[in-house]
Amino acid sequence: MDSIKDLIEKYKTNPYMNDKLALYLANLPQLMQTIETHHIQKTAQLNELNEKKEAYIQEFLTEHLIFYIPQTEIFIEYSDHNYSIISEDDITHYILSELQHNELKIWKYKIKKHILKRIKENLFSSSIPDSITIKSVIQNLSIFLTKNHVKYFLTILGDSMLGKKDQPYIYFIDNSFKSMIRKFAEQIYIMTTKSVSDTFKYKFYDHKYEHCRIITGICPELYPSPTKILNIISVSNYLSTKYSNAEGFLTQCDDTEFINTTLYLKLNNSEKIISMFIDETMHTTGSMSYKNFYFLWRSYLKQKNLPLIISHSNFKNSITQMNLCKDDIVPLTSKQLYIQNVKLFLDNHPYFEDQYDLGDLLTTYNELHEIKLTEDMFRDIIILLHPN
Repeated sequence: MDSIKDLIEKYKTNPYMNDKLALYLANLPQLMQTIETHHIQKTAQLNELNEKKEAYIQEFLTEHLIFYIPQTEIFIEYSDHNYSIISEDDITHYILSELQHNELKIWKYKIKKHILKRIKENLFSSSIPDSITIKSVIQNLSIFLTKNHVKYFLTILGDSMLGKKDQPYIYFIDNSFKSMIRKFAEQIYIMTTKSVSDTFKYKFYDHKYEHCRIITGICPELYPSPTKILNIISVSNYLSTKYSNAEGFLTQCDDTEFINTTLYLKLNNSEKIISMFIDETMHTTGSMSYKNFYFLWRSYLKQKNLPLIISHSNFKNSITQMNLCKDDIVPLTSKQLYIQNVKLFLDNHPYFEDQYDLGDLLTTYNELHEIKLTEDMFRDIIILLHPN
């Protein structure tokens, strides 16, 4: 208002400029109304376009389920029940192609930037696979004994990838799984930089029994190579989140046999397990060498899918304290007499004079004995009797 007063004062002695000023001031209300109307229309159009932009972005993110792994800067697309790597260029191509004939194309690069930002906030570790993906992963890991074994294994993997390091548990698995798990670990590290190679243990080193968990089963020699590792990662993370952790899975599982075998070491101490071994496999008459007794102990653990849960020296000390070993003689005999039978068989059939296939020897042995041996057991006994 001061500016108008200044103009009136300035041109009051100039008729021409004074008339022009009066004309402009007379038209100013209409001019301001026009400007206001134009501003309102433009704002409404802009708001409408912004709403369409947000709707498009939301529709795009709904139709294209894309996640991000920040550690490796990898984009992952979930389509047809499978996860796969997608490049940033492919995402850009999706966006620009869809906007080519859209009124939002004037903002296409701004929209692309906004979508990429939103995708990078959509972490792969929080993706939720559908039931078809979960069933497929479980079926592909049928090398484990049961569905619960698979889910437990995957939940443990998820705990490790999600950094749940506060869990003090030791997960023992048969050495036959070592190659498979190593391949899993390599692929997981490439995708996420998360190391899971030390999650599973194959040997016992005086761990506390209450922290030990057993994953029973033997991995077949011809197991399928890990495929669709992104599916496995997603399902593992999902199960770990769903159950809170692997202990949560055990709490919610209703398979009593699975729980008891998994928690076998927590539920039993070494003395109790040794006593069960003796009760199940030994007669209290006769005697045998400590060497043979220890061999049968190791065989018993294999049959129970257990690692060597006590060191050799501690085992001998335990049975000595139980008055079961004196001068390397144990006052017990095996109920199945594995070693004695094989020794007698080899003494009566001196096959070592010629070269025989182990399988052929085992076939002949099993034909002559009611109690059959596996090839691994037969080989171990022969090595025990004839180490050279």
